[in-house]
Amino acid sequence: MELKLFYKTQSQVAQMINQVIDAYLDDKIEEKDMIEKLNMLVENNHSKVFKNKDYTSVLKQKCGQRRIEILSKILEMSGKE
Repeated sequence: MELKLFYKTQSQVAQMINQVIDAYLDDKIEEKDMIEKLNMLVENNHSKVFKNKDYTSVLKQKCGQRRIEILSKILEMSGKE
C-alpha cells in the first residue's frame, strides 16, 4: 500500500484512512504498520482531518463511526489528538 505524505482534499485523506484501517482489519498489514501510517497521515494532513478540535464532517461521513473510533484510539495513544 503506497501512501503519499500530503493529500489535496479531505476526501482523499478519508479514503486513505479507510484503506489503511480496512487493510488492518483484513489482516493485510500489522497493527504497528497501521498505527505508523495513520499517525503519518494525520500529522501531515492535520488541517484536512480536524476543524475546531473535532473531525471534519467530510471525514466523519466518509470513514464512518467504527473507523473514527479506531482512529481516535490510535491518536489518543500517540498523544496527537
